[in-house]
Amino acid sequence: MDIVLNYCDQYFFTPYVYPASWPEDYMLRQFISLLTIANTGGYVLYFLTATASYLFLFDRELMKHPKFLENQVRKEIIYTCKSLPLMGVLTAAVFLFEVLGYTKLYDDLSQTRFGKNPSSPRLSACRAETCRETQAQELVGWRGQQRWFDSVRFSGYWSVPINVVAFILFTDMGIYWIHRFLHHRFVYKHIHKAHHKWLVPTPFASHAFHPIDGFLQSCPYHIYPFLIPLHKWTYLALFVFVNVWTVSIHDGDFRVPSILKPLVNGSAHHTGEKRRS
Repeated sequence: MDIVLNYCDQYFFTPYVYPASWPEDYMLRQFISLLTIANTGGYVLYFLTATASYLFLFDRELMKHPKFLENQVRKEIIYTCKSLPLMGVLTAAVFLFEVLGYTKLYDDLSQTRFGKNPSSPRLSACRAETCRETQAQELVGWRGQQRWFDSVRFSGYWSVPINVVAFILFTDMGIYWIHRFLHHRFVYKHIHKAHHKWLVPTPFASHAFHPIDGFLQSCPYHIYPFLIPLHKWTYLALFVFVNVWTVSIHDGDFRVPSILKPLVNGSAHHTGEKRRS
């Protein structure tokens, strides 16, 4: 998120918002800026994707369903608008740790490999001519595969599709278990039940969560770069992607290829889960 923060500082916050006595690395300023970015970006992404989905994908026939609430779209939007600022506070706190360098996010694709943090002290101390071999030896992890690894030599660019797959698998598994927790009888009625109010959801229900519910289900996206190295631009793209996906599973468009239905959490699966709860 430091990429977005740097652009905002350069073109908006520094010249027009903050006094000169508040430097760009002042932690309070960083938090306020990240909170502004998280909330503004959250609203823009929500309204753009949900509106587009509602206009072009959502099956309007679902609005005739007996369990579709009166003025439901309006209620979904109001609930989301009330929840997003509180979710933004928690999200901005995590973004601050990212900006302060506590994650394994990195900038340069050409200097990294999947599974190795390019900013680690040991890797930084490598001599340029031996750095690649040192990374390979550390990544292999056991004898007998060095020759094979040297022949393949995964570059940093290969790490992007590998990381995308790993990110999706990790976050999907994490959300599954968090969702299970949210359905515990001592938790459900206090936090998650509000989202199941929309038994026949529209795209505008995608972010209509209790703030704690919404943040908990986003935690796997934040946790991943603390554990596994990830390119910063890839992370931003994935963060946008998962928000768009959240809208897509509420759009009532049930068209998922048969072969993928057991694997993909599509709109039909998500809507069915709501009606069973």
